[in-house]
Amino acid sequence: LESKINEIEESKKIKIDAMNSQIESITSQLEHEKEAKQKLEEEMELQYDKQSSIEKQLRRTKSTMEDQELELKQHAAIITSQNRSLEAQAERIKRLETELDESAKDKELLQQEIKTALEINIENAKQFEQQL
Repeated sequence: LESKINEIEESKKIKIDAMNSQIESITSQLEHEKEAKQKLEEEMELQYDKQSSIEKQLRRTKSTMEDQELELKQHAAIITSQNRSLEAQAERIKRLETELDESAKDKELLQQEIKTALEINIENAKQFEQQL
């Protein structure tokens, strides 16, 4: 009986040692998993911070682009307005040049008429002198 008890106790001790070994192995594995989880959580937090920073920078860039787009539209409107003004001025200059040309022609005609009238007057004066 004593040998049976010793045998059972020996078997019990072996099983307890095996269980303790498994517990140590599981505990060690659990510790490694906790460390890995902590590292992953830290990495996720860093990635989240980077993503937040990038999103902020993206919003600022988008806002800057919208401001620049508005500014470009304003410049385009100003340029369009200036082009219209220049076109109107060019049209007015053309009209004035045409009027000037017409005035020059009218002046030439008037000078020719005056010359002709003077020649007629001179001729009439000569005839009047001859009659006297």
